[in-house]
Amino acid sequence: MILEFIVQPAMTLDDEEKVIDYMYKEADGKGFTVRNSGIPYQVPTVWAYLLDHYGAKKWGYYPFWEYGKVLGFPGELTQPTKGTTCLRYRLVEPTRGLPQSIIDRDINIENQLSVPIKEIYMGAFLVETRRAIDPKCHNNKP
Repeated sequence: MILEFIVQPAMTLDDEEKVIDYMYKEADGKGFTVRNSGIPYQVPTVWAYLLDHYGAKKWGYYPFWEYGKVLGFPGELTQPTKGTTCLRYRLVEPTRGLPQSIIDRDINIENQLSVPIKEIYMGAFLVETRRAIDPKCHNNKP
């Protein structure tokens, strides 16, 4: 199976924009970090495009993206290099074609950095709002 070529149903622009607006509204002008479980795995191409052409234009800044640039794929978002933002999100794209083992791995990693506060579905997207465990977390923007 070539994950780069799996088409996920329910990846609608309307829902993607709702997800973006939800995170920015909750952040209320503060920096935040996003960990995404999606296809292609750890490649920010789709979200870099959405945040560049929609999110940052509307809200005036970008979030930190847990994964940095992946060579060979377009799209680049700022990866946290020191510390973490106090507000974090775990975003899970529509899961058809997305192995549960990837979602589980991301949950396990994120649980070492933050605790869940609430979750909401927007279409087939799961957005989990989380609070950093690190008492020295920050609200900086990239």
